Formats: sequence, C-alpha cells, structure tokens
Amino acid sequence: MNLLFDGKSLQGGRVFGKKGGSKDCWGVRKGRLEKFSTEVDDLPPCGDLITMDQFVNFELTLEWQLQLGGNSGIKYLVREDRPNSWEKISLEYYLNTLKDDHIPDHEAKARVSKIKWHHRAIGFELQLNQQGTNFIADTGSTGALYDLIAPVRAVNALAGQFNQAGVVVWGRPNRTLD
Repeated sequence: MNLLFDGKSLQGGRVFGKKGGSKDCWGVRKGRLEKFSTEVDDLPPCGDLITMDQFVNFELTLEWQLQLGGNSGIKYLVREDRPNSWEKISLEYYLNTLKDDHIPDHEAKARVSKIKWHHRAIGFELQLNQQGTNFIADTGSTGALYDLIAPVRAVNALAGQFNQAGVVVWGRPNRTLD
C-alpha cells in the first residue's frame, strides 16, 4: 500500500506538466491538501496536482471537503505525454459545451485558450462537488464518472462537511494507454 499524502507536504505529488510543485498553487494547510490559486486568470495556470508515480491497477480512498459552491474531482489514468489529438478533442468538446450553455463566442473562446488547457490533465474523473439537498443525480453530480455515467444514487455533499470517496481501477493489463 502506498500513502500518497502525508498530511505535511506535497512530497508524493507535483503539478501536471511541471517538474515540481508550485507553492503559489498547491500546499498543505492544517493537514489538508489545498489549491491556493483559482484558475480563472492564472497564466500560466496552476494545473492539476498529480502523483509522482504512475499506477496501472489501484484502489484510491480519500476524505474530501469543499466550501459552498465547490467543484472538484479526482482524475485518473492521466497521461502527460498525451497525443495532440486528445487535447484538440477536449478543447472542441468544452467549447461546444459552453456554446450549449449559451455562453457568447468571444467568452467561450477566451475560456478555452490552449495555454490554459495545455496544463490540465485529461482523463477519467470522479466528480466531487458541493450540492444542495434536493437534486437529481446526473453525469455532473458527486459520484459520477464525470460527463459519462451518473452515480447509482444521489450524494448529498454539504459545504464544509467531510466526505469519503474511492476509485478502483483493477484488471487492466500492465501497459501504457495508446
């Protein structure tokens, strides 16, 4: 069993696309892993925090807490050396999602700049977000395989409350993603 976070340092992780961490972006406060910077105007962006080691088959368990309106997730099976086509497809998908939400073209294109997206991990994501007490579970709610599969039941994650989550990836052959 590997411990990924010791409650004191970022020793087991680093920022996606960078050789090390960024003290302006990520850190440990009161034994908790926190992102210090927002992504709205970060240039270069802080990026996602990833593990130093890569894992093929694994079980990940964690406790998490979000503030009011919080939105996060646990991404897995991420590659830094991803093909350019992955990034292009991801950018196009996000741009179309913004257009479907009636975001004006100029604002949508500003949000989808290649500089910002180059520092974001692309992979599967266990969605974690703070929600109200009355909602329907969908592919963007807590426990979902984000934008693909809704959770079996709705999860009520209240602001400031500690929750538990887990991801199991088991049975994959020991090879890299192509």
